[in-house]
Amino acid sequence: MRGNVETTRPAADESLIDEVTGLLARDDWRLEPTNTWILAWPPRPLDATQGWKLHVAARPGTLRETLRRAVPVLERHGCAFKVVKDLPSLAALNAPNASVTSVGKAITVYPEAGIFREVARDLGEALAGMEAPPVRSDRRLRPDSPVYYRYGPFAPRYSVDVNGRPMLVVTGPEGEEFPGAAGRYFACPPWERDPFEPAPAPFKGGGAGACSETPILLDGSYPSPDGARRVVLADRYELVSGVQNSARGRIYRGRDLHTGDAVFIKEAHAYVGGDDADTDCRANLRHERRVLEALDPFPGVPGVVDHFQLGQDEFLVLASVGCRNLFQDVVDHGVYLDGPAEQTLGERGLGRLAGRLAELLNRVHERGVIVRDLSPKNVVLDDSGGVWLVDFEIARLDGHQRQGYTRGYSAPGQRRNRPAQVEDDYFALGATLYYAAIGSDPVMIHQDEARNARQSLAALACAYPDGGPTLDHLPGLLDAARAARAAAFDTLRHGRPAAPAARTSSRASERRPLPADPEDRSKHLLGATLHSTVRHAERMLRESTGTPVRTDAWQGVAGPGTELLHHLDSGTDVRTLVLEMARHAASSPILRSSPPGLLFGRTGTALFLASAARRLGDDALLDAVQAITPPDPDRLSEIEIGDFATGLAGIGTGHLALSALTGDDAHLRVAAECARRLTVGDFREPVAETVTPPAAVVVGLGYAHGRAGIASFLLAHHAATGDPTVLPAIDEHYTALLRRLPELLTAITRPAARPMSASWCQGLAGIGTSLLHAATALGDDACRAAALQAATASLHMVPRMHIVTQCCGSASIGELFVDLAAATGDDTHLQQAHYVLRLMTARCGGTPDQPEYPDNSLTATSAAWGTGSSGILTFLRRLHQPTTIRPWTSNPTTASSGKLTRSHGETSTA
Repeated sequence: MRGNVETTRPAADESLIDEVTGLLARDDWRLEPTNTWILAWPPRPLDATQGWKLHVAARPGTLRETLRRAVPVLERHGCAFKVVKDLPSLAALNAPNASVTSVGKAITVYPEAGIFREVARDLGEALAGMEAPPVRSDRRLRPDSPVYYRYGPFAPRYSVDVNGRPMLVVTGPEGEEFPGAAGRYFACPPWERDPFEPAPAPFKGGGAGACSETPILLDGSYPSPDGARRVVLADRYELVSGVQNSARGRIYRGRDLHTGDAVFIKEAHAYVGGDDADTDCRANLRHERRVLEALDPFPGVPGVVDHFQLGQDEFLVLASVGCRNLFQDVVDHGVYLDGPAEQTLGERGLGRLAGRLAELLNRVHERGVIVRDLSPKNVVLDDSGGVWLVDFEIARLDGHQRQGYTRGYSAPGQRRNRPAQVEDDYFALGATLYYAAIGSDPVMIHQDEARNARQSLAALACAYPDGGPTLDHLPGLLDAARAARAAAFDTLRHGRPAAPAARTSSRASERRPLPADPEDRSKHLLGATLHSTVRHAERMLRESTGTPVRTDAWQGVAGPGTELLHHLDSGTDVRTLVLEMARHAASSPILRSSPPGLLFGRTGTALFLASAARRLGDDALLDAVQAITPPDPDRLSEIEIGDFATGLAGIGTGHLALSALTGDDAHLRVAAECARRLTVGDFREPVAETVTPPAAVVVGLGYAHGRAGIASFLLAHHAATGDPTVLPAIDEHYTALLRRLPELLTAITRPAARPMSASWCQGLAGIGTSLLHAATALGDDACRAAALQAATASLHMVPRMHIVTQCCGSASIGELFVDLAAATGDDTHLQQAHYVLRLMTARCGGTPDQPEYPDNSLTATSAAWGTGSSGILTFLRRLHQPTTIRPWTSNPTTASSGKLTRSHGETSTA
C-alpha cells in the first residue's frame, strides 16, 4: 500500500530570510536562521515556556502570499514566530512520505496567553480564503482559513520514556507531564480548556474543509462528545476499520450501505505532495481510477465503486478483494517453501504463488499497464486462494506515470522516474518472491537498487544454498539487465527450469574481495567496523537535530562508549571521543529523568561512566555515577517491573558490576534488594510465557523480558554474595526453562516460525545464554546440553534473519557461540560464530573492504550498541577474545563463592 512509496525532494532554493526581513516594518526584531527554520524574535522577550500556539499552513505556491498577510499581524501583536526557511523545506514537510505531524506547518506562532485569542482571530481573518494542507495535530480555527492551534511547548523541555527515548513534554500545575510533541490528532492537556469552546462539531459527511480537520481514528472512529463512533462518508460508506494513516491520507475498510458490500476506501489529502489537484496526492487517486478503468477489472484486480470529494479531499472507493496481504500473511503464517517440501503445503508453495503472480502480471501487461508498485503489501490473498494486485497510483498507462518507488522492490532507475517498462515489474516480482521465501525485505541499505539486489541474492544463497525450482529464477528476475529479467519471467511463467547461468549467479554474487580465511576475514572486519563505529559515534554527538542525545546503553552513548573503551590503544582519537561521550552523558539534561533500568536507563549509563572513570582516570565521572545511581535500596520502591531490560533483574546486574568497578559494597545492597523482590514475587508479573502460535516466540521466557534474564541475574547475585535465599527461585526458573525448551525447539523448525524466535531478547539465543550460565555456575550437564540445543536451533534461523544487530538480530546468536567456545574450549563453536558473521556480511552495505552494517531500520547505520555497529564490533572483538566478558549480560562466574549443585529440582550450595 502507499505508505511504503517514497518520492524525491525538490532542488534547493534561496532562503526566505530577506523576504521576512522586508515584511517587518521595525528593525528591532532579531532573525535567526537554522537548518529548517527562520526564528523571529520581537524586541520584548518571550517569557512563557509553553502554552497555546498557532500553526499557519501553506504550500510552496502560496507561502510568499501567506507571509505577506501573516507577518504584519504577528509584528503588530509582538508575537515570536518561526517560518520555514525556503520553499524546498516546505515541500519536504508536505511530502507524501513525510511525518503526519509535520504537514502544512509553514509558520508557528507563540503568542502570550493574554492575547492568544486576539492573535488567532486576526490571523484567521488575514488568511481567509487561502488553501493549504491540513495540520492534523491541531484544531482548525475556522473552515475558510489555514490557521490551527494546539497546546504545546514554546521552548523544548524533555523527559525520557521507559525505553530511553527523549520525549518532548509540557508540565501541569502539579508537575504532571503531558506529551508535548504533536500527535496525529488534536489533544488537549487535562489541566487546560480549549480557548475556542465549544469544540467544532463532529464530522457527519460534508461541508467545506470539514473532512480534513476530522479526527477520524485508525479504528474507523472519532472521539465525539456524545460518545458516538459511527462514521459514514457521503451518506453511503460506513467506516469499519482503519488500515493506514499517513501524510498523504488515510485508508479504511468500510461497508457500502446501499449494497451491503465490503469496500476499500482511499483518502487523498489536498496539497500534500504538490501545489494543486493536478500535482498533489489527489492526482494519484485520479490516476489510479483511470488505470483501473482501463484494466476493465478482472479477477485479480479490484473494481472502482465510487470517487467523490469532501471538502478539498478526495476519496476513491474500491471493491474489497480481501483483508490479508502477502506481507502480513508471511508474518502470521510463515514463509513459502520451494521444491519437494511445498507439495505438502498446497496454497503455501512458493511455486504456486509465483505462477499465480506471473500470470496475473502478464494479464495486466496485456492491457497496457505497468504496475510499478508490486510488493508484498500490495499483493492481497482472498479466502478462496485467489491472488490480487492492489494500489495502481503510480502505474504507467498510455505513456503516463506518477512519480514514486518502493525501496527494495522497485527496479533500478524507478527512483529517477525513468519511463517504466514491463521488465521493471519482473524485478519487483523477484523481490516479492524473495520476501515470501525468506520472510524479510530484500537488502535496502544502498541507494543503488541493483547493488541491493546483488546483496539480496547473496543472502538468499546463504539461506538456500541448494536453491530450488522457483528460487533459481530469482537471480534472473533481479538481474540489472532487462533482457535477463524477461527471459527469467518467461521461463517462470511457463513452468520451465531456470537457465543454468541464472541458477549459479546467486552463488557467484556471494563472492567478496575479503580474506578467505575466517580468522583473517574477521580481523579485517574488526578494523573496518571500529572505524565506522567511531564515525557513527561522532555523528551521534554532533549531528543532533535538537532532540537531546540519548544516554542509555541500548541506543544511546553508553553502549558505543563502553565498547570503545576496549579500543583505546587503536588511536588517541578514540580516547578523546570516549571521554567526550562520557562527559556528555554525565552532564545530559535528560539523565535525571531517565528510567532506572540497565539497558534503557540510567543504570546502564552509570556503568559506562564508572568504566570510563576507571579506564580514563577521570574521578569526576565517579561523582556523576554517585549522583545518578546512588546505591540506595529504598529507591527501588518505584520499580514495578522485574525483567532484565528495564526492571529489577537488569538494575541488580548493573549494581553488581558497579560494586566491582567502584569498590563500594553499598551497591551490593541494591542488588540484594532486587534479588529479594524477585525471589518473593514482589514485582509486576512478566509477560505471558505461552508460545505465540505460530511464531514460536515466547517473550516471557526470553532474556530481555522474562525468566532467562531474571534467572541469570539471580545466579550472578548468588555467585557474588553467596546469598542462599535465592536458590529456590533459581531452581524454579531453570526447571521451567528446561521443561519448556522441547516445545520451543519443535516450534522453531516450522515454516511459520519468525526470526525473533531465535533472538537474544525474546527467543532461543537468550534462553541458551542463560542456560549456559546455569551450566557453568551449577555444574549442570542438563543445562549445558540444553544450551547447545538452543544454540543449534538458533543457527538454523540465522539465514532468514534480516536484522544483523545485537537486539533481535544475528549478532547476538554469534555471541552465544562465542560463549559456548569460551565455556567448553571447543573451537567448533567459533567456526559456527564465523558462519554467523558470513551471513551478516551478506546483508551489509558499504564496500567489501569497508562494510556498513544496517541498523534495525535496514536502511541506515548508527553507532548504537543494541541496534547498530558498536554491538557488532563487540561480537567481532570477542571472536578473537572469547574469554572476555560479554557486555550487558549477567556474569555469574566472575566472583563465584562456590559452585551450585542442582539435582532433581533441588538446588544447594556445594
